[in-house]
Parts: sequence; C-alpha cells; structure tokens
Amino acid sequence: NIDSKIVPSVPVQVANPIGAGDTFISMLVLSMSNNIELGDSVELSNIAAAKSVAQKYTGICKISDLI
Repeated sequence: NIDSKIVPSVPVQVANPIGAGDTFISMLVLSMSNNIELGDSVELSNIAAAKSVAQKYTGICKISDLI
C-alpha cells in the first residue's frame, strides 16, 4: 500500500523553460539527501523549477527563493 500526495504546480510566467528538469532533479536529490520527506522534497523541487523558468536566462535558485 503506497501513500500518495498531489503536489500542485507553482504558477509562474515562463520566460525560459531550459533547465527546469535539471533544477527539479537537483533540488529533489539535495533535499532527500538531507532527510527531507519525499512530499516536502517534491514541493521544494517544484518551487525551485518555477524560479528557474521565470528567469530570462540561465540562472541560479538561491535558498532565499525557496523560503
């Protein structure tokens, strides 16, 4: 029996979708390796990916962007 959770997307005006998947996976691995629960890790990853695609050019997602 597997528990599931629906994690809503973060609404954002997309400027450049390049790197969204890389950002999502990077944040997922980073948060899970720091013992953050899967659901919370996915939520953080969604936020990081949303911040990434909102930038016109390739950029970084800072800790302050996630809080």
